[in-house]
Amino acid sequence: MTIRGLMAVCALATASAAYGGSKGFTVVMLDIGGQRFFDSSVYKANAEGEFSETKEWSDCWDRRATGGKSFDLVIKKVIPEGLTLDMASAIWNGDGELTKRAQRIIAKTKTPRGQSIDGLYVINAKDGRISVMALGSRAPIGKRNPSPKISIPWDEGHPQQGALAFDIALCKISHPLDVGFSP
Repeated sequence: MTIRGLMAVCALATASAAYGGSKGFTVVMLDIGGQRFFDSSVYKANAEGEFSETKEWSDCWDRRATGGKSFDLVIKKVIPEGLTLDMASAIWNGDGELTKRAQRIIAKTKTPRGQSIDGLYVINAKDGRISVMALGSRAPIGKRNPSPKISIPWDEGHPQQGALAFDIALCKISHPLDVGFSP
């Protein structure tokens, strides 16, 4: 094989390793706020990607282990067995034992497509605010896992702006999902 041929093979191998399996996070989302956030126009606009990506959005997601992608799969209806809203509320309130139990549940659960779950987002949408926190499935429990909570305004009158703000908030708390992420 010539030097030029060897360089071409190396370039192709590097490109497929870097980009071939690129995907976003696979996550579970649980809403503990009791106000049906998943039925809101803000969540629907977010789920459908009905917002304009801004520099702040792309800069944030570019820093994640996903390399600029946000989500591959969001699980919000058929949640892993053993994971409950009560458990999510306890995580929100700082219960260390239930946080560890929830982490074990999401770490061992596979999606129907055989994907590992990268983490859990706990959403507390109520009283005109959307607050979020994240629990990574592989990051050690401690100072940065679960993440600190972030709260943003919940404005149904401007769903696209709300969807963008929600997505940026999710990105900002996603550092525990980066640990051990493999596209």
